[in-house]
Amino acid sequence: MTNIATESAALHLPEDLEALVYNLAWSWHPKLKRGLCALTEADDTYAALRALPTTAAATLEARRDHADVKAALAVLPEVTPHKTPTVAYFCAEFGVDPALPIYSGGLGILAGDHLKSASDLDLPLLGVGLLYRRAYFHQTVGPHNEQQHNQERIDLSRTPVRPVKDPGGKGALVVEVPLGERSLRASVWLAQVGRTSCLLLDTDRDDNPEEFRGITHSLYVGSREARLCQEIVLGIGGVRALTALGIEPDLYHLNEGHSALLLLERLRLAKEKGVAIDDARRQLTAATGFTIHTPVPAGNERFERGLFDRLLGPYLEQAGLSLEDVHAWGAGADNDHAHFDMTAFGLRHAHVQNGVSQLHGQVAHDTWKGISASPLFGLTNGVHPPTWVGPEMGSLYVEAGLASRDATGRLRVPATTIDEADAALRKIGDDVIWQAHLPQKRRLFHIARHRHNEMLTRHGHGPSEHQKRQLRLDPDALTIGFARRFATYKRATLIFRDLDRLIRMVSHEERPVQFLFAGKAHPADAMGQGLIKEVLEHSQNPALCGRVAYIEGYNMPLGQALTQGVDVWLNNPRRPREASGTSGMKAAMNGAPNLSILDGWWDEGFDATNGWAIGEHQDPAAGEEGDAQDAGALYDILEQKVIPAFYDDGGQAFRAMARRAMATSLWQFSSDRMVSQYNEKMYGVSF
Repeated sequence: MTNIATESAALHLPEDLEALVYNLAWSWHPKLKRGLCALTEADDTYAALRALPTTAAATLEARRDHADVKAALAVLPEVTPHKTPTVAYFCAEFGVDPALPIYSGGLGILAGDHLKSASDLDLPLLGVGLLYRRAYFHQTVGPHNEQQHNQERIDLSRTPVRPVKDPGGKGALVVEVPLGERSLRASVWLAQVGRTSCLLLDTDRDDNPEEFRGITHSLYVGSREARLCQEIVLGIGGVRALTALGIEPDLYHLNEGHSALLLLERLRLAKEKGVAIDDARRQLTAATGFTIHTPVPAGNERFERGLFDRLLGPYLEQAGLSLEDVHAWGAGADNDHAHFDMTAFGLRHAHVQNGVSQLHGQVAHDTWKGISASPLFGLTNGVHPPTWVGPEMGSLYVEAGLASRDATGRLRVPATTIDEADAALRKIGDDVIWQAHLPQKRRLFHIARHRHNEMLTRHGHGPSEHQKRQLRLDPDALTIGFARRFATYKRATLIFRDLDRLIRMVSHEERPVQFLFAGKAHPADAMGQGLIKEVLEHSQNPALCGRVAYIEGYNMPLGQALTQGVDVWLNNPRRPREASGTSGMKAAMNGAPNLSILDGWWDEGFDATNGWAIGEHQDPAAGEEGDAQDAGALYDILEQKVIPAFYDDGGQAFRAMARRAMATSLWQFSSDRMVSQYNEKMYGVSF
């Protein structure tokens, strides 16, 4: 067993309480969550972590006798790590819980679900990432409908991470990372995610030059130099942290190309041991897996050669690696040696490589087949049911025999076939399922109204303007949700192409439809921010106001509320640009059928009984023509299929569709299934 020891945590708690507070297992194990909250008498874990540093030690000791604290400490061993990690899972972001805000969106949330399922399955995997002291930005909307970017420095005394102890010294572990002619020092922190550990590197140290301290401050910085510096720290620094801890993984899993430079450090170590370069490349390829998350070369990380050589040339020279060879290994699909392509470099050195849906696997294989060391295949993403299934729906799954609760209260979802799941849900009954959905819908509306009113107050609106602009959300009305990153190819504004047609739908007296939008655009993405502004402006149209709303502050809790509470999930990207998409999986598990372009996971998930397809299993016409075709198809399906199913005959057709959405998603699109398949096809771990 490899023990990752830590230095004293910022809170200086007794050992057992520290083990509870600093294990993010409470984010999906209810008994642990209740125990953490009871320590400070907080309503949620976020508030508990905020309160802990100012809570007297004597008070914490007294609260050991609280029934919830006792219960939490009793089941804590259920999530204690006890296996030597044999898989190192590198990713630029991890979205485990809002208390550790080092994620921006889909990639990070997927990586967080991956760690959680590895813990649930007791798979010996260890994550490696970066600790972003200023996190990703918190989003608000300004008075002129502009997205505002607010960053707050993480208070490490209120964050569930601990400094890793140096096995060979008395203090905290620090690794040296080469950067041009100089080097920087990176601290190593531990985030415990149930049984799974995650190492996080941090350059914000007093002994670093000022220009180096901020390298890991912010996620996905716009500067190309700063971005390459981050990826040097993640890749090279990550391997050096593992080496310092005596961890020798059997396999390195690169989740996207951001960490591909770890291959250089592994080559350097092999050469240091006297292994010839060709043999070293074969050895590391045999122990590397690569997952690609975007279907087109333009979406992958590339760095201009001059910048690459300046920051990595001295390191490569010292390691005895030829710059020309390295650039040949990093030439992209266009064979451009003027740029170093991180994805191409990773694909040339991985014996197993996959896309994140069946369709994306095909597209990625066609794109990269001249470069990849082995054929790319599709291994479809999944989501973590204990995190994303709402409480009422979780209880219903338990009642149906499709899930159970373990000693920690965690929802456990075993493998099951679609037919078995459907039969079990039929016994429960479609109307009972609908009754479980309604409280989740009401909870969403409460959150949406609260955030909307906060925005109006911040903009200085008085009571009369509040009244004029309030959200008139009807719990009996068909509610459609759209929430994701506002990138142009995701076409957030497609539903607004024919305003007259949309207005007729939302204002219908007997069959109204209401839309809830949420999502962020990257601070450097002006076009994406323009789409947010457009949605906001439409939501303020008197003919749509109150029935079409944009909810600011998109984050993990809002994502949970939306996917648990809407009736239908809308997704309309330009096919085949959506590699996978996971939000629709979360909605389906909560009984919300998808209304989606046949792209990403929905291309394989749609079976004509569990939702609706916009368009066909083929790419549409390019540009404006394709957008017009898809918008027309979207309106037709809403008017002719979705709205009648929801309102006719008491909604029986819709409720049957919701049941099928649940049956076809619960296991087939879960992260336990996904991680099990990674183990089968990439890791090969016996456990």
